[in-house]
Amino acid sequence: MNDKITLTPIGGFGEVGKNTLLFEINKEIFIIDAGIKFSADDEDIDIILPDLEYIYSKREKIKGIFITHGHEDHIGALPKLEFLKVPIFCSPLTKEILKKKLNKIINAVAKKEKCKTKIEYRVSGEAFYTQPNKEILMVKKVVKKVTGNSAKLNCKGGTSDSRFLGSIPRLELGLRNNTIHMVDEKTSISDLKKLTKIYFNILENYFK
Repeated sequence: MNDKITLTPIGGFGEVGKNTLLFEINKEIFIIDAGIKFSADDEDIDIILPDLEYIYSKREKIKGIFITHGHEDHIGALPKLEFLKVPIFCSPLTKEILKKKLNKIINAVAKKEKCKTKIEYRVSGEAFYTQPNKEILMVKKVVKKVTGNSAKLNCKGGTSDSRFLGSIPRLELGLRNNTIHMVDEKTSISDLKKLTKIYFNILENYFK
């Protein structure tokens, strides 16, 4: 294992509140909690936020937010992270707490602007895990045949669009993502040619 892991606490270490931790593995970052701290020393300050500027500076690398539970010192700063268009992962109870929090915020804005609202929530995609099966093992053999390398199964591909496919088994296979989503995203012609051979061999083996 050569994964490089970096933990960067934005709050919650040596204090009560602002629980926010950046978990970076290789070139991807996941936020664990996004809390506020209630001010006990200054009557003019209600809440204290974590360092949002630092989070904003890392926004291109952030792939998701994990919430451990629904207390304000763990979820209070979430509305301030609206610039992150990433999924939020939490328990069913925390999800209901977040819904109530969002409803309160939306209704307050609607009341101020004197307009009516109708709030609906829907799940557009669920997290998934596919157990290795004969098709996946066949793909591994094809990759070995074309590239000479042994493929390793993992869940490090980031947020997958195939989460919209429901419960059907699936496997994602593509180019190396060293520069994925970056301004200089690129790949080599030789890798494209190998990937073409891999896809062709997969189809041949699957339908034979």
